[in-house]
Amino acid sequence: MLNNIIEVKNINFKYNDSETKTINNISFNIKAGEWVSIIGHNGSGKSTLIKLLDGLVQLDSGTISINGDEINEKNLNKIRKNIGLVFQNPDNQFVGATVEDDIAFGLENYQFSRDEMIKIIDNVLDLVDMKKYRKHEPSKLSGGQKQRIALAGVLALNPKILILDESTSMIDPQGRNNILNVIDEFSRKSNMTVISITHDVEEIKLSNRVLLLSNGELVEDTSPEKLFENVKDLEEYALELPFSAQLSKYLIKHKLQLPNRYMNEGELIECIKKLYLKM
Repeated sequence: MLNNIIEVKNINFKYNDSETKTINNISFNIKAGEWVSIIGHNGSGKSTLIKLLDGLVQLDSGTISINGDEINEKNLNKIRKNIGLVFQNPDNQFVGATVEDDIAFGLENYQFSRDEMIKIIDNVLDLVDMKKYRKHEPSKLSGGQKQRIALAGVLALNPKILILDESTSMIDPQGRNNILNVIDEFSRKSNMTVISITHDVEEIKLSNRVLLLSNGELVEDTSPEKLFENVKDLEEYALELPFSAQLSKYLIKHKLQLPNRYMNEGELIECIKKLYLKM
């Protein structure tokens, strides 16, 4: 049985210039190796929750524990070594003059030897398919390439928890899928926990769970499948049904006897095949 790598208990937070709580009595646990998507309208508290998880802002009350350690001033540096953050705008993360310098910066801070750094940089650039760009200046790369380098810099440190703060929202669909596939493969091999703030259905489909926030409260803790079955929730959070769900809904409307539940593309194809063989 998987252990909880994140435990959030009755947390509250309010900005000084706000009359209402940005985070209002939220509790949840996340197990090691889980992929959890966090969704909600702008102002629902998503970004603030991520800042609290990384200790960037301090709780008013409640507790957050990361890998067994409660977030406080004493444990903050230790906790942050477990967490990798990839932001929406990768330019905010670049510090090196070249791609390899940028990735090496984090490794140097963790006191890796030069030989170790070269090996790790080779591995992560190969992982994100950016080896030929190692001598390039990060700021002159395309949006998708920048995001790959930002991801490589984080994965080089092998974090236990990867947080994606709408990090695929500015990338074209093909680039987005490539990056998500890299993260999915890496997380499965290393048992890395992934938390993603997103409105992208393809990203949500990779999740084990979805947390829905509204006005600073956790209003639903559900699975992607149950979320996709509840059209009302999808419309409320400005999400589109996955293509397979749209097609299934259309076929049911036109009298095809399909199960009235969410099915991914493969399951839908198999179901249609079985119906066809019965005809």
